Order: sequence, then structure tokens, then C-alpha cells
Amino acid sequence: HTKDDWNYLRSWKIDVVAIQNHLRFIIEVRPRAGLGAIGEILSKASMYQEEHPEISSVYPVIITDEERPNVRKLCADRDIGYIIV
Repeated sequence: HTKDDWNYLRSWKIDVVAIQNHLRFIIEVRPRAGLGAIGEILSKASMYQEEHPEISSVYPVIITDEERPNVRKLCADRDIGYIIV
């Protein structure tokens, strides 16, 4: 593998793929998730969908430890699951 291959694989590392029937939940687990987590999870969900066109239902989810109201609102506006643990 080349350095570029490694960087590509590392850059799109998905924390969790949860499977429920025909649904796929692409999950980003991040402490104190901020606005960057939204872009990250949307990108990962998009790449997963592109690499698995046979899966029609892919949902992005962010799991974090601190609620940030602006992040919650933006997630709700974009149909991104937002879970505080």
C-alpha cells in the first residue's frame, strides 16, 4: 500500500456501522462534538452510500458527551441523529 492509500483509509474511518434490518447507521463517536462532527459524519455517510449502492437507507448519527445547542439544531435540520451519553 502507498502512503496515499493509508491516508485515504484513515481519513474515512467510520467509528461504528450499526445494522438494523435493511438500515445502516453510520455513527461518529466524539467527545464534545462540535460543528466539525457534522461535516465529518455527513462525509462518512455519503462515502459509505457511494461504496455500498445496494444499501438504500443510510442514516448518520453523532454520539457525544456534551450537548451543544447549535449542534443539536443543525443535526435536526439535516436529519442527523444526535445522542448525548
